[in-house]
Amino acid sequence: MRRREEYGRLSEADQLEIGDRIKRGETHAEVAAAVGCSTKSVQRLLIRTGGLAPRGRNRSPHHLTVADREEISRGLRAGDSCRAIAGRLGRAPSTISREVAATGSRGRYRAWRAEQLRRSLTWDQGKEMAEHVRSASRAACRANTNGLLRRDLNAVARQGPTA
Repeated sequence: MRRREEYGRLSEADQLEIGDRIKRGETHAEVAAAVGCSTKSVQRLLIRTGGLAPRGRNRSPHHLTVADREEISRGLRAGDSCRAIAGRLGRAPSTISREVAATGSRGRYRAWRAEQLRRSLTWDQGKEMAEHVRSASRAACRANTNGLLRRDLNAVARQGPTA
């Protein structure tokens, strides 16, 4: 076990080592033993620093890049067709037309806006929102059905018993 320079404090080097070891998948106990502190110190450090930074997401080669979007923007400004732009990018024309349609129209397409839209979409690609809309429409449907039932039952109650 290494001794820490100051009692009760993790040095900068210790903190970096803890982060590296946690990223590699070591348990808190293994990290604490290697650094010479308690597991609680490791936990406190992770809480204080907000945990580990999330891994960067690598964009799939199938997705449009920022450069592709800039080329689409320039092509649209020059009056090129989606098919001509797609040929320059080596993409399907439908990919270009969907990209343009998703951000408005040919005259309103901006590469930065399209990129911002891509970044704002959730990792689940809208499934969460679709479920929210479905559940909201189900709730509205139930409320409407309940209202209709109340109305009809009140009408029947006003008529009185039928024999």
